[in-house]
Amino acid sequence: MTRASDLERHLADQAGAGERFESFFWHRLRSAFALAVIARLAPLRPMIVDVGAGAGIFGRHFQRRFPDGTYGFIEPIPELAQRLRQRFSPAADWSQHPRWDADGLVLLDVLEHQPDDVAFLAELRAKMKPGAFLVITCPALSWLWSDWDEKLGHYRRYTTATLRAAATRAGFDVLEARYLFSALILPGIFRRLRGRGPAEFPRFSAGVNSILYQLGRPGLVAGRWIPFGSSVALVCQSR
Repeated sequence: MTRASDLERHLADQAGAGERFESFFWHRLRSAFALAVIARLAPLRPMIVDVGAGAGIFGRHFQRRFPDGTYGFIEPIPELAQRLRQRFSPAADWSQHPRWDADGLVLLDVLEHQPDDVAFLAELRAKMKPGAFLVITCPALSWLWSDWDEKLGHYRRYTTATLRAAATRAGFDVLEARYLFSALILPGIFRRLRGRGPAEFPRFSAGVNSILYQLGRPGLVAGRWIPFGSSVALVCQSR
């Protein structure tokens, strides 16, 4: 099985069991970070494009937080794009728009899949209006590299410095760079030491999942000052 097909299966599984993954603590916390940025930088009725939307989990979270906002998506995998058009409407597919007049873009765990990350970011910037913002999350810290990364087709993991450098080289002004999920460092080390394993999220009971979400919420703020985490996040702005 190829790395690409592992990724497609991983995303298709999430799309097929949407409600379970929409409530999964990791997805909720990642979305909470992006939604907080949108609330801070965008108008009351934000227009956001989700680049590499995958199963559309962030789109559901966005619509709950901003029911009067406009959600658009870009998804290159045809089967997933079709599901997203059915879920959000055909008009939400922005793949044919030559330029994006959205207030901001989110790029959630997508950049690590690009062979040339700087060129990919520069291509996004060329379609954005001046002053629009971009929220990026990626896997962090090369020493956490594991079979998980191999199976999901990752090319790299980032630090705040390397992600900041990529965005700057692509022509963005960086507003914020920080780590997320500091509490997941130990599970990340275990995954690396374990060697080969399934490229799937673990299954938790509703109660355990809720506890993990509540425990992770303080880290969304404290992560500004914690110099490590299993993910890295960056907020930047087009010129």
